Amino acid sequence: MRSLAIMRAVLIRQTARGAFPSEVAGIEDGTCFVTASVALCLDPAAHRPALERALDFIETCEDPRHPGAFAFYPPRGNGPMLVRGLPPDADDTALAWLALLHGGRRGTDQARAAFEARITPAACLLVPGGAPP
Repeated sequence: MRSLAIMRAVLIRQTARGAFPSEVAGIEDGTCFVTASVALCLDPAAHRPALERALDFIETCEDPRHPGAFAFYPPRGNGPMLVRGLPPDADDTALAWLALLHGGRRGTDQARAAFEARITPAACLLVPGGAPP
């Protein structure tokens, strides 16, 4: 019973854009990372409308210059953002793909191709400790 109340409390927070909000440093924003994390907890049969809205939001976070790569915020986003201009990265991309697969929005062949194109090259990339994300 308690888990149903928790799920209702989560679902009621979904924004009109489909994002599930988080709050950091007093700023409430909608991110690919949090929305994909929540989408992965939604039962596709029981929560289809909320899942579809979440997947719609996640798809807005795909970088049009790098298909298959997802950023923390939508590249064309104009809502509240803790940091503007964050590029796509491996964790947002991985979670976005898992959510899109979970919701049946995209297929495994597409996911494999995206991982080979977007995540595999980054896995071998050395980044200096003081470099921006």
